[in-house]
Amino acid sequence: MLKLIIITLIFNFSSIFAQENNTLNIEYSKPNYANPYIEDDDDYDNVSNEYDKCPSTPNGVCVNEDGCTQKVKRVLNFDSSSYKVSEKMATQLQSIIEIAIECFGYKVAIIGHTDSTADEVYNKKLSKNRAMAIENIILSYDINPNRITTKWFGESKPAASNITKDGRYKNRRVEIIFY
Repeated sequence: MLKLIIITLIFNFSSIFAQENNTLNIEYSKPNYANPYIEDDDDYDNVSNEYDKCPSTPNGVCVNEDGCTQKVKRVLNFDSSSYKVSEKMATQLQSIIEIAIECFGYKVAIIGHTDSTADEVYNKKLSKNRAMAIENIILSYDINPNRITTKWFGESKPAASNITKDGRYKNRRVEIIFY
């Protein structure tokens, strides 16, 4: 079973890590927008009506520079046979947490995968543990659990060939999709 994941909020972006107990501290600071309110922005997406190609985007979704809703996908890769959240994931996790907090109108799909180096039963459990580790981190930021769907597929949906070392690395992943 996953050990308790502890996340602390601090108001600067320098990351602090703790190796033991599968713990990773991510620090989050809400961005300081120079102009958080644009006078001519009917849908409040920070894109002026003059440039907004999607003038009625729903509240709480992320938009591109044209003001249109964008689907956001992030991928976290794991070491072989591990669901430990590592230090090298900190920047990516920080980005995921920021999106989850700022784009509160999105649902979040967390999908765990493995390479094919172990048997199918082990890989299914490992992909579940990977997905649950990321879900626990996101939930620790008081994200509404009703927004989150978590799935795991073991080795059944590879992103790359399992023949090469690089391909196996790409398959040892959790995909986080905001939609």
